[in-house]
Amino acid sequence: MDGVERSGSPICRVELPKLAQKITPEISNQEPPQFPHREIQYLYEYDMTIPHDKLREIVALPRQTLIEDLEKILVDAVDRYAYFHAGDNPVENLSFPLHALFLLKELQAESSLPRIFSFLEYDYDFLDFWLGDHQTATLWQCIYGLSTHADTLKEF
Repeated sequence: MDGVERSGSPICRVELPKLAQKITPEISNQEPPQFPHREIQYLYEYDMTIPHDKLREIVALPRQTLIEDLEKILVDAVDRYAYFHAGDNPVENLSFPLHALFLLKELQAESSLPRIFSFLEYDYDFLDFWLGDHQTATLWQCIYGLSTHADTLKEF
């Protein structure tokens, strides 16, 4: 836009603020984290069609350590992004962050919101890789379902 008047109306330029986004890390970590619960490995082995019996096993785990493991999965998705992004991983092996987000919602782990928001602050390429269409299609359900406090969402 050149600011020249067209059709009798001046052109108005509006600068929209850019959202601060974390830059995708260049960590070359290839080692998966250690989880106290072996059942967490299921989240790395299945896509969104994970069998219900596997989910029941996971949800039956002790709540506090399960929440810690699910948060650790989100950290793992950040730490090993470069590894997974560059690798030849089957699609079903890339759903683990989504599993973690949905399970945190099912557990009503509102205390996990800061970790979730930290994960969601990364750039578009990172979020598109891990979440794809879920960014707009279903992720809102996790956030809405977890946050009973509007102030928490405003801060994000």
